[in-house]
Amino acid sequence: MLYSRTNLIEGIVGRFKAGFFLGLWLALVSGSFAQETAEPLKSPERRFLGDLLKDQRHIWTSPQNIKGHDLRWLIPFISAGAILVAEDNHISKKLTYSPNQLSISHRVSDIGVDFMFAATGALYLDGRLAHQERRMKTGLLAAEALAGGAVVVRILKIATDRKRPAVANGTGFWAGGDSFPSGHSIAAWSAAAVFSNRYPEKSWVKFGSYGLASAISIARVTGKNHYPADVVVGGVLGYLIGHYMGRR
Repeated sequence: MLYSRTNLIEGIVGRFKAGFFLGLWLALVSGSFAQETAEPLKSPERRFLGDLLKDQRHIWTSPQNIKGHDLRWLIPFISAGAILVAEDNHISKKLTYSPNQLSISHRVSDIGVDFMFAATGALYLDGRLAHQERRMKTGLLAAEALAGGAVVVRILKIATDRKRPAVANGTGFWAGGDSFPSGHSIAAWSAAAVFSNRYPEKSWVKFGSYGLASAISIARVTGKNHYPADVVVGGVLGYLIGHYMGRR
């Protein structure tokens, strides 16, 4: 079933609410980062909206900053994306979709993304309550990446207008849909990249974050929500956005 723009906005708001309240609980009971030393907090929240606008300008103008060495990964990525788009319909038809598989896939992707939002809220609230700037800023940067990714994915969905595999007869571009790219994938990978970049010394954060992001992306395909190209492009965009945010 295709989602209306109103439903999409309501879904994003709902995930932020769920992430906030679950994040509050996680912040109150979590001791994973307890070894950090309390430090005076600054107020990056005041710059959140301004930073979000700057991020969007950076994202949409980044193609003009491409250097020669960027082509080493850009050309293979574009080529792989083009091949996936050409083979998307064939791949989707080869997959089996039992009711049980669809149900599990939907649960994995939805709960997984909710957890990413919750972790974002937990880091921010835990950092604020415990006066830990590193944690608080990580939560804010992840929230910024999630919000920025949501803007990017909405614009690309409108521009490509691709039908989802559950309703499409063919690859379905410019046919009245919102499949490309995957919003779940871009959200999961953007948050994962922020967490991993902000805590490079904690290997479990990197493996856990990227492992969950991968599971979410795969589940969007096995749940017949997206074509493979949708989640690959969404994942790469999410990673690049999160990587940029996490290194600030």
